[in-house]
Amino acid sequence: MIPPENILVEPVGRNTAPCIGFALIKIMQQFKEDPIIVVTPSDHIIEDVAGFQNVLRNGIASVSNDRYIATLGIMPTNPETGYGYIHIDKKESKSAGLEYWHVREFIEKPDFETAKKFLNSGEYLWNSGMFIFSASTMLAAFQDHLPTMHSQLMTMMEAGGKKDEEHVTNEIFSMFERISIDYGIMEKAKNIIALRCDFGWCDMGSWGALYKVFPKDKHGNVIIGHNLAISTENTIIFSPEKFVATVGLRDIIVVETEDATLVCHRDFTQDVNKIVNILEGEKYDNLI
Repeated sequence: MIPPENILVEPVGRNTAPCIGFALIKIMQQFKEDPIIVVTPSDHIIEDVAGFQNVLRNGIASVSNDRYIATLGIMPTNPETGYGYIHIDKKESKSAGLEYWHVREFIEKPDFETAKKFLNSGEYLWNSGMFIFSASTMLAAFQDHLPTMHSQLMTMMEAGGKKDEEHVTNEIFSMFERISIDYGIMEKAKNIIALRCDFGWCDMGSWGALYKVFPKDKHGNVIIGHNLAISTENTIIFSPEKFVATVGLRDIIVVETEDATLVCHRDFTQDVNKIVNILEGEKYDNLI
């Protein structure tokens, strides 16, 4: 069980760079040495747990000996358009079957034709969003590439253990730039290596990904809640509270919640983020 004092809650959401920076200074306050930190999102599925643990052990060794920031790149199995990619070129070394590669660049989610080229070239990995680094290396990266945020983090660190710590944390968090760790640091830093991994990985950040792993009925439907599906195939119906009836649907996603309903084609699940961005911009955060 995780000790309650080890659970950090962001006062407000500000994307992954502030989130990781916040955790970084809290860990540095607790451990006086130079701890190694592993960043893993919570919405991923790992099939080969032992293989994943082996990657972490080797990755920790690699960043302990050198001032690298390691990113876990997944060997692609299909021309996926829902993931970002890592372009690798020169192999750095190999240890215990794990290959370390120099990162040429990070690439945003491609279109289908581009994703096919990436897959066929063998030079690209899926960007898992998982990283391994020493605290001092990442802190230096913040100073180099996000200097304003670094200064803010230092102010938060200085307030650690003092009476006004919570007030300072809340105030600074509201001032943080909304920026991802990928865009803010990983795409700019020169000391990035990719660990080429193959441990059965799936990012559960979309309804399409959920469809791949959830159990299906004989018609290929994923149904959660009370539902009547007539002539409906290969469809997700998520409605834990309300009754939903469908007729003649193919490859559709229906999500029914207390205050909003989403209906989209399974081929467009990655575009759901566009709705989120619009709702955030128009201050309808309660509907997200």
